[in-house]
Amino acid sequence: MSKGLMDKILSIIGFPEEEEESVKAPEISSPRELKNQSKTIQRVELAAVPAARQSQIVSTQPGSFNDVQIIANHLKSGQPVIVNLSQVQPEEAQRILDYASGVVFALNGSAKKVNGEIFLFVPSGVDIVGAGDLRTFTSEVEPVEEKVTNRWFKSETA
Repeated sequence: MSKGLMDKILSIIGFPEEEEESVKAPEISSPRELKNQSKTIQRVELAAVPAARQSQIVSTQPGSFNDVQIIANHLKSGQPVIVNLSQVQPEEAQRILDYASGVVFALNGSAKKVNGEIFLFVPSGVDIVGAGDLRTFTSEVEPVEEKVTNRWFKSETA
């Protein structure tokens, strides 16, 4: 049988034609040609992966309402803040609590009364486990002698 007839029969059956493969020798480039060829570097944009950092809890004892910005800055940077309100007047302490509570709310965080006049404010991503939160004592504000006081402050009535 001739080669052409065999190819036709194989192509009808479904076998492709076999082509002779020619082996080409690799081209050898001179060093000058290699320098002249520009290499294309493909850059891939990578998503930023936050590095693991050591967590810190900031403890503050504000002397006045003006110190509340420090609390807010720590919360905005993702640090939990313990606030001791024992050194401020009850009215000013309430303002500090209101402001810090607003910051925590805006950051989807949470707050908890720790003990007496000490509060814990945390940004989102930090959970507080345990009993007691701001809702339990801010709803119990009672005016005493035209002064705002909460059950967690010492009584100022004489």
